[in-house]
Amino acid sequence: MHGLSNHLLETPWPKLVRSKERLVDALDGQALDTAAAFALLADRESADDATLPVTGVSRERERMMSSAFIVSPDYGTRCSTVFALARDGTANFLERSFDAAGNMTGEVAHAFTVAAPLHQGA
Repeated sequence: MHGLSNHLLETPWPKLVRSKERLVDALDGQALDTAAAFALLADRESADDATLPVTGVSRERERMMSSAFIVSPDYGTRCSTVFALARDGTANFLERSFDAAGNMTGEVAHAFTVAAPLHQGA
């Protein structure tokens, strides 16, 4: 499992580490439903100051940006996406949009099938 936030793949920011741990716990050998996945993405818990990265912004702003779901008038979560791909190729893409106050303003859903790759003979 890999994690991606607003930096490089696997940057060990507290929100990424926490979200991956919570996802592993939520899966625990079973499929994760869409509601549970969106609940993980909606986490507004800030990191402890001792674990905040130093990215060049103020400590207060760093704290605000440390939650998985960020609410701020000038910077914050504007959409959350859940993409699920089953072994049979069934795919579901769901995305929720949010305003600056963190209120959901829309949702789109697409379901499709991913074809098996064509194998070329050698």
